[in-house]
Amino acid sequence: VETMKEHHFQQQQFSLQTIFCDHDGSFIKPGHSYKCMECSMVVHRRCRSKVGDYCGYQGNALEAYEIWKKKHKSDPDYNYQYNGDLCEIYSRFDRFDQLNNVKEVIQRMSKLHHSNTTSGFQMNEIQFLTTLGFGMTGSVYLVKRGECYYAMKTLRKNLILEGQNLEYVKSERDILIQCRSNPFIVKLFYAFQNVERLFFLMEVARAGTLFNILEYQAPKPFKQDRIVFYTGEIICALIFLHSKRIVYRDLKPENVFLFDNGHVKLGDFGLSKQNVDNNHKTRTMCGTAEYIAYEIYHRDSYDENVDWWSLGILIFELSTFKTPFYANNSTDITRNVLSDQVSYPETMIKETRQIISGLLERDPKRRLGNIISPHGLLKDQPFFREPYTFDAIENRLVRPPWTPTSLISFKTKTKIPQLSELDPKDALLLLSTPEDTFRNFSYISQDLITFL
Repeated sequence: VETMKEHHFQQQQFSLQTIFCDHDGSFIKPGHSYKCMECSMVVHRRCRSKVGDYCGYQGNALEAYEIWKKKHKSDPDYNYQYNGDLCEIYSRFDRFDQLNNVKEVIQRMSKLHHSNTTSGFQMNEIQFLTTLGFGMTGSVYLVKRGECYYAMKTLRKNLILEGQNLEYVKSERDILIQCRSNPFIVKLFYAFQNVERLFFLMEVARAGTLFNILEYQAPKPFKQDRIVFYTGEIICALIFLHSKRIVYRDLKPENVFLFDNGHVKLGDFGLSKQNVDNNHKTRTMCGTAEYIAYEIYHRDSYDENVDWWSLGILIFELSTFKTPFYANNSTDITRNVLSDQVSYPETMIKETRQIISGLLERDPKRRLGNIISPHGLLKDQPFFREPYTFDAIENRLVRPPWTPTSLISFKTKTKIPQLSELDPKDALLLLSTPEDTFRNFSYISQDLITFL
């Protein structure tokens, strides 16, 4: 290995060319880029001090990483939880710059790795069965360990960094941990990582989501008791979140998971925000267009009452198979939310129309769900009636009105899914990321410990 050396960054002339930072992957404003005159690395001004002294040594570091990865993938003691591997490879090049053989670096890396593994089970104990879904930064798989089945959400670290979504991911983990005892929210068993990805191991909803059920059910309408039951369980989840000062912000059929016993639970907290209440509001524009609340489109500060608006949209959709402000593009949806009145079908019963109307109040102070709403309390609405009163649903005193029969198969597919390899550019982004970036991500629940 040759002697390590610093980068020599110089500010670049103003240019309208689109440039992205080679350190954190995000966009660099014109006139704010700095380029290394030796290796051509381009970074933000703020990132210059964060880049390691490895000018010209990306190739050596990548070689070390690939050798190390191949060595440990076949190791039965390999545990994916330790995160410092990539960064330590760079630090080893820095500290042992007189080494002539990269294998010695790998040997040092191996000792370091085994001294830093934490409790949990090993990645090679997990059997991938099928792919359940895809997202912007990763995928969700049905997996098996022993006799237990789980949904495993995988997130690529490089995409998290490029999209500047790390705080959202950490927040999602924290929220799932806070909600671990709530029966109306998907349970997290295990959060862990390897050098390339973050993982959430969660309970699996074998009946899919309400979105799947809507597709399967249409155009045959849901029975009223199913709409009431699902609504009640969703309200229970939202009340719990709001009691923890968490605003959900992404209520839609795709995020309501249906289990084989007929109960539903909320999942996917990637857009949720903590520490929000009437005295501490937020202004971030986010959510799914058809479900975003009036005050968000109006660019007002907002609190947890945006979730009640989204619930009104969802009840309307369960009743009619369409959303009330639907349009072909987000601009028209925005206009509809800000100015249009809801058109209710004549077949909709009075109690359903009443609860939707209260939830879709444009003034969040008057909106049903707000404790000062003139419409009263949600749990007292005539929409909830025997046997599916709100108290009965909340305390699980009634059975679900419908039990799904079409379930996700636990049988192994002919084509077993595999995690894709990172390309060299993505690996370099992770190599230059500070080693404490993903520190303290891991979590293991008491429920899982009992099976280890």
